[in-house]
Amino acid sequence: MDDLSKPPTRRDSLDAILREAVAAPSVLVPDVVIGEHYQIERVLGMGGMGTVYLARDLDLGRAVAIKVHRIATDSSRLHREAVAMARLAHPNVVTVFEVGDHEGHPFVAMEYIEGDTLRAWSAAGARTGAEILDVLLAAGSGLAAAHDAELVHRDVKPDNILIGRDGRVRIGDFGLAQAIDDAPGSGVVVGTPGYMPPEQLDGGTVDARSDQFAFCVAAWEVLCGARPFDGDDTLALRAAIERGSPAPPRRSVPAKLRQVLLRGLAFDPAKRWASVPALLRALRSARRRRRVMIGVLTALAIAAPIVTWAAWPGPDPVLACETRASTLELVVPPASAAALVATLRSLDTAGGSRSNALAAALAGQYARAVAVTDTACRAEATHKWSAEMVAASRECALDHATTVREILASVPPTRGTAPDLLMVALALPPVDPCADPRVLAGWRLAPDPQQLAQVIEMRAQIERAIAQLLTGHVAEARRLANAIAAAPITADRAVHGRSELLRGLIEVAEGDYAGAERTFAAAYLVARSSEDASLALRLVSQLIYVSTGLRRDPVAGERWVTEGLADAKREQGRFAGDAADVYSAAASAAILAGDSAKAIELSEIAETLLRGQNPRIHARANSIRAAALADLGRTAEAIEASDRDLRTLRRWFGARHPEVAAALGDRAALMLDAGRAADAKAAVAEAVSIMDEARETHSPNVTAMQMTVGATLLAVDDPAGAKFLELARTARVAEFGEDHPDVALIDSNLALVYLDAGETARALTTLRHAIAVQERVLGPEHLELAVALYNLAVAERSSKNYVAAAATARRAVAIYDKHQHGASRHILSLDLVAEIENLGGHPDLALASTEAAAALPPVADEPQALAWGQLEGARALISLRRELPRAKQLLTAARAGYALANMDARVAEVEALRAKLP
Repeated sequence: MDDLSKPPTRRDSLDAILREAVAAPSVLVPDVVIGEHYQIERVLGMGGMGTVYLARDLDLGRAVAIKVHRIATDSSRLHREAVAMARLAHPNVVTVFEVGDHEGHPFVAMEYIEGDTLRAWSAAGARTGAEILDVLLAAGSGLAAAHDAELVHRDVKPDNILIGRDGRVRIGDFGLAQAIDDAPGSGVVVGTPGYMPPEQLDGGTVDARSDQFAFCVAAWEVLCGARPFDGDDTLALRAAIERGSPAPPRRSVPAKLRQVLLRGLAFDPAKRWASVPALLRALRSARRRRRVMIGVLTALAIAAPIVTWAAWPGPDPVLACETRASTLELVVPPASAAALVATLRSLDTAGGSRSNALAAALAGQYARAVAVTDTACRAEATHKWSAEMVAASRECALDHATTVREILASVPPTRGTAPDLLMVALALPPVDPCADPRVLAGWRLAPDPQQLAQVIEMRAQIERAIAQLLTGHVAEARRLANAIAAAPITADRAVHGRSELLRGLIEVAEGDYAGAERTFAAAYLVARSSEDASLALRLVSQLIYVSTGLRRDPVAGERWVTEGLADAKREQGRFAGDAADVYSAAASAAILAGDSAKAIELSEIAETLLRGQNPRIHARANSIRAAALADLGRTAEAIEASDRDLRTLRRWFGARHPEVAAALGDRAALMLDAGRAADAKAAVAEAVSIMDEARETHSPNVTAMQMTVGATLLAVDDPAGAKFLELARTARVAEFGEDHPDVALIDSNLALVYLDAGETARALTTLRHAIAVQERVLGPEHLELAVALYNLAVAERSSKNYVAAAATARRAVAIYDKHQHGASRHILSLDLVAEIENLGGHPDLALASTEAAAALPPVADEPQALAWGQLEGARALISLRRELPRAKQLLTAARAGYALANMDARVAEVEALRAKLP
């Protein structure tokens, strides 16, 4: 235990005597076995609460860390809390494997981390503040997870934050952990005094805010070079905390970071951050650089089945099962697949990469189908499976083969469809469940052969229509859906749920998001009740996508994310691909909710489940991870994830595919964030070149890429973005008409281009139509609507219609206040209101708006937002002929903010206004 390097007080000595009076176990010698299968190797460390050993798990052959507690009495609470820890699975928390008892002393077996403590790591060499903060943010995520599990650590300090050789950060040594609601105010002081909050020093109630205080002490110590508070004894230490005047930092640390930590070090727990996640968000905001804001463009996201493989045993040489043809070979002869590859090779403009990828995907399908057939054959021959299970496996294989046949037929190989055909092939459904007894136990499609044939054929037609949606052929999908709906067999349970999935996907494509959510929700509840787990996973992934990504409904989104993750965790052993898509959808939702750490965790689970297959979904997971890492300020890691994304896409689709162009757009934003302008421009140039070529393919699927790349280019001030948005608009209008939400979103971006070109009237007309569509589809308070309203207010300001402009800007303020209170766009909208009111001759209203903006916490990476409000506040005071000294102060501050943001024109404007003041 840390003694603060000071002589102990009477109270400290008494505490020590009481601790030593507790019966302590003798130090265990090497080769002693505890818990039946943990063999002690050596001591790793000793502390006031117990001894930690390196041990060998004799059952699993792995190294583990064993902590044997000194406390021999009242071990039930420690056991209960250790069990809770064992249920806590988080990448930034040391994993607990087992809890037990050794000679009356509780022990905990946990993950052994090879690496350093934060204290040793930070002292081992020159560490940048950014590197240290990355470690702290990761450890904080683990601490927050413990709090979510209703555990309080009670001994957070640099020695209990571990950095493994793999670079992963874990928070460990929960030896003092207690349940949040356990034994409040017990009067027992345990922990390390130098990191304790006052309530813990007093032996009072500790909770998550107590851990927050200790975390901030540790953070201050490793960032600033010393702990913030010190004292000769615990009473002096407590007094120093109460004074709230930390020691000056020994190293340079940004003031904003220190302010964030100081709030977490408040003497009164109520004045600290509301939670550790709130503290972590503030730390990220304080260190975050200005990022390019890219509008989210609606693109069709289809939860197509995902190919996943497993290691299956080879054929038993005693049996001749390996000579039996698979159902896939019978329904889709290899010769027809070879012909398809040959046709694609003749159309392949990517140097053969697409046709080679198609051949590999189809070869994998045949190989797995053969393995499944062999497994079922051997299980039948050895009587391992019942006759019913064997029949179920054959039905499943026939269903799979028929579906593959129809999906491959969904995109005729003609000029311009080569990318689409490959995309469809990579999304073929897995055959592995057809050899999984857990799946087969509940498998039954129809009671008689004739009905079975009809059900299988209809299910295959549904998947064919879904494949059409995957490649953007909405009209063909709609035609197939109408034919399916008219068939009597559609009412069959095995068909109806999938037909509802198709109907909902078409509603998404056509812009009826509310209708799609209703369709998916009803079908999901039926699928759950009928135990159709694969379908339920596909439906809930769409529910997450629609509720969070399209409708931005946090209440519904939270419900579907919660239910979806529970389903995915339960079913990932049987339906890994479908579960991976749920994890990926939930990761996207976490990004939108601002929980980047959760997004990283979920995307990693999705990628693990995919087991190296389906490059398109792997690329999506990497893209999510890159965005989350960038939001956490871990730019180098984000760029690395982006590199993996590009390598995967280029390897499978070729270097000139529109999917590569979209990934290059994301990379450009990351490069700008890293200050690498030349690399950003190179990525943009390559994306433009690819999309120029894609214009010749006439593929409906290219339209979504045009939207994404166009918005990215405009965000990085490349005028080429406008032409791609115009192309996408033309295609969307031809498909859906003027009143589609995609068209409205494109228009809200293009309107700014028109405004910059001096076409104010055109910009106004475009924006008003876009807003009308968005209000109808998304509702009057949707976050996406606020962007268009802000743009409309700018256009109305340019036309000098200040009354309308102020009213429009205030609508944007109200939406941001509800959904993104205190965000930069909220502040900028208030600033816009102020400017418009100043221009309209209402300085009193302008001043009120700037004061409302100033009352919000400043956004660290948006200095121009604060500067704009200061400028408009000064204008208002000058117009009102009052408080001119304050006006001067505001202008001085505004000049500094604009200079920091490199906005030279605004700096000159401020200087000119200040020069006119007496």
